[in-house]
Amino acid sequence: MNKDWIKFIEDNTIEFEAGYRGGILKVDVSSLFPNVKDAIAGASQNYLGGGLLGKIESGRNFNIADLNEEELKVYYEFTDAVKRYFHEYTRHTGEEFEDMSYEDNQEMPKSAY
Repeated sequence: MNKDWIKFIEDNTIEFEAGYRGGILKVDVSSLFPNVKDAIAGASQNYLGGGLLGKIESGRNFNIADLNEEELKVYYEFTDAVKRYFHEYTRHTGEEFEDMSYEDNQEMPKSAY
C-alpha cells in the first residue's frame, strides 16, 4: 500500500477500533474534498461468528455525486487504501480463519444476517 495513504490515514483518523470482532475506522477527508463540508470516510467490518470476520466495507457521510471527476478518482484510491489499512489490523497472522489476504477478505459476506 502507498506510504502516502498510510500517513494520510494515520494523520487524519478520527476514530479507530479494530480487533478480533471487526470494528470501525473513521477518517477526516475534508482536505481531499474541499467542496464537501465535514467530509468523513472510512472502513468497517462485522464479526460473522465462529472466528470469521466479514468483508471490509467502506463508508462515507457525503454523496459522491458531488465530487468532480478528479476527486472521484481520489475517493476510489482512498477507499481501497483505507480498506487495506484496516485489513492489516484485523488480519491476525497464524489464525486459521483470519490469516487471509485482502483479496480473499473481499470475497467474504459482509454480514452473517
